[in-house]
Amino acid sequence: MEKQEAQVRARLVDWAQVAAVGVAGVGLILSGYSGVLQSQATQDQLRQSREEEKLRIEEQAALFDSRLVVNKESHAIELANYSRRSVRNAVVFVTDGDNKKRVYTFPNVAPCTRVNLDMADVVAARPSLVKSKWLKSIDVTAFIDWRSRPWRVEKGGPLKQKYVTRSPDGKGDGWRAGITYFDMATLPKQSHLPDC
Repeated sequence: MEKQEAQVRARLVDWAQVAAVGVAGVGLILSGYSGVLQSQATQDQLRQSREEEKLRIEEQAALFDSRLVVNKESHAIELANYSRRSVRNAVVFVTDGDNKKRVYTFPNVAPCTRVNLDMADVVAARPSLVKSKWLKSIDVTAFIDWRSRPWRVEKGGPLKQKYVTRSPDGKGDGWRAGITYFDMATLPKQSHLPDC
């Protein structure tokens, strides 16, 4: 009888070991599955963070604006930087009243600053180079943000992450500098944006 009881106990121990191994295997499988789910959740969070960062960067770049200001005496190019960060190498491609293609480069636009370049001042400073104080359009505005990212807006189109320094049409002909770098440092008038 003791022999039978010993055999039963041995079988119970064997079954207990098999059950323990089975439970441990299920635990390992569940642990592995949990790790896969955690990895996917981390990847989703990382992707979402990247998308939010990209959106934040675009929103920051969209705080820079260019437009034509119409005065009785002439037109002006106005740049407004509503961002709390500087914008560098703002390049404005315009078509003037004589259908000449001109490029005006603003080396730096400070945070919360409006810059106004009156074409009457440009003609007065460089009459041999620029004749018309009237502008037909701003064709392209390009700039570099504070993290050296390139941006560009074409005739009221969407903001693109691309910069242009020569010809916006890629041909490179017809576009001439409006005034010198020295003139661009002295002629534009700057003012603080109160609502920034």
